[in-house]
Amino acid sequence: MPTLAYNDPKTDLDAWAARLQISREAIEVYATSDVIDLHIDSFIWTRIFGYDLSKRHGGGLLGRHFYSHCDFPRAMEAGLTGGVWLITTNPFLPAKVRRNLFFKNLRRFEGEFAKHPDVFRVVRTTAQYREARAAGLHGVFLGVQGGNCLDYDLADFDRLDPQHVLRITLVHLSNSSLGTTSSPAARLGGNDGLTNKGREY
Repeated sequence: MPTLAYNDPKTDLDAWAARLQISREAIEVYATSDVIDLHIDSFIWTRIFGYDLSKRHGGGLLGRHFYSHCDFPRAMEAGLTGGVWLITTNPFLPAKVRRNLFFKNLRRFEGEFAKHPDVFRVVRTTAQYREARAAGLHGVFLGVQGGNCLDYDLADFDRLDPQHVLRITLVHLSNSSLGTTSSPAARLGGNDGLTNKGREY
């Protein structure tokens, strides 16, 4: 397995505090706390452009806006003890294609974390997260951004490992068979709220 290259800031709290221009006491509180990012959307660039999550990236052309905002080394150097790492699927593809791509992407995403078993562990429950932390590992909660990746046949839920996927956001940035988005794209049409299929989902 390849070794994930990153600098652990917890090995020198004084230097970490100085770099952030905060007190040693503040960094001690942070370093001994659970720090969980609830929305890490980096995998979208992996599946579209081949963005290597195991490699440290800079701010990109847009200064970390829209892309290049997080990768594995920077997540660890930020002291994240856990995170909800998200999978998105192109909403404009046919439903069956979205379904097939989702399961392909899920396996691929899990494989990215499996490259570094000494750093990451996929978890779903609080107990599993605490076990991962006791082992010195980052707790990976897998999430799905946009439930329309699985709106082709709701029986496909039986294919999901119940120990892996934590949550699914029903509607993402576009209207779907499940309901109307709360984003500006809602103006493109559709009724407010969930559809009957969305409620069944």
